Amino acid sequence: MLSDRADDRICAKACLGLAYVARTQGKLKKHLVKPVILRELRTQTEWRWRIEDAIADINHYLGCRLAQASQRK
Repeated sequence: MLSDRADDRICAKACLGLAYVARTQGKLKKHLVKPVILRELRTQTEWRWRIEDAIADINHYLGCRLAQASQRK
């Protein structure tokens, strides 16, 4: 899985890909996606903004709250 790669850019882009799936398909298996997104949110520094964008898109297109604002800080 791309999100397991060592390169932070690839991990961030994998999260962005999940947001793309949410936008185009209108569904994701949140129980599988949430741990990946939250792990990247905790560990990313340089690409954190991309993870936050992905979370915002997923929340918007799926009508959910994948990560609370307190988890993003």
